[in-house]
Amino acid sequence: MKSGKNIFGTARFFDHSKGYSYNSFCLVNVVISLKGELLFILPWMLLDPKKSSQKNSGLDKIRDPKTLAGIELLKFYIGYFKEFNIPTRKVVVLADSWFSNKTMKKFVTITGIDYRLDLKKNLQVQQPDHEAIRKRNEKRRGRKRKKFVKYCSLMEYFTKSDDWSSFIDSKKNKKVYYKSAEVTLKTAGRVRVYAFRWEGKEKIKFIMTPPVRIHKPTAKRVYEDYAVRWNIEVAHRDLKQQFSLSKNQSRKEEVVRGFIGIVNLTYSLWKIWASFLQKTQNITIKCPTWSKMFHYQHILKNYPISGG
Repeated sequence: MKSGKNIFGTARFFDHSKGYSYNSFCLVNVVISLKGELLFILPWMLLDPKKSSQKNSGLDKIRDPKTLAGIELLKFYIGYFKEFNIPTRKVVVLADSWFSNKTMKKFVTITGIDYRLDLKKNLQVQQPDHEAIRKRNEKRRGRKRKKFVKYCSLMEYFTKSDDWSSFIDSKKNKKVYYKSAEVTLKTAGRVRVYAFRWEGKEKIKFIMTPPVRIHKPTAKRVYEDYAVRWNIEVAHRDLKQQFSLSKNQSRKEEVVRGFIGIVNLTYSLWKIWASFLQKTQNITIKCPTWSKMFHYQHILKNYPISGG
């Protein structure tokens, strides 16, 4: 949250977790994780969400700027991987439900990238309307019906029967129940959806993957793959609390951009160093806390912030 309205890059953004909007930066981050370890994080700052939106022709709705920023970051990484002869088929995109839309689905399909995208439980699943099909040859007044489909929510689709299978989450030592089905979503087309719920809990998580029929991943593999996405939540916490990402109050564009860039770069370098120590010397180090003191000594003392 930023109190100064004249700080470069800030705008009114709605926080879905808190239920209200406030003046703040909005950063879209893409993280490289290799074998479950976070190695590098790259940010994209949204300046004005209203101006960044653009309408598409046809049936597409307004594409939100967060999705477009995420796609641009993914394009950068794909090009980077190609330079090191890393094939696209070995890349798996993990993202929360914000990015499980038609625009992102089209991008990952065209590029051939594997993906695990979180889904909202109220997304609509297309099903054949057998009643309408049965009556389609009956003589009736009015316009003849051309579509014979109906829709129900993901939650309704996966909970209409209780035939769940299960496996054990080895890290938490808890039983995880699952189902999977190849479905047609109203907003994403043909995909395979995995539904997971935990023993003793009612909440169900839905994960969308490509609709492959040969060599499709197991439910446990999809579950473990998506668990890697937790790295980005840990990174957000460390960047704010330990690397003081939210402390910068400068109004100048060059300072804001430079500060965000150098903080993310420093964090990435620290993660690579921590991974190296763990593998070579079996040393586990915690996230450093020096940044708060550094921020105070070199920024606040020398460049006190005036109000406004």
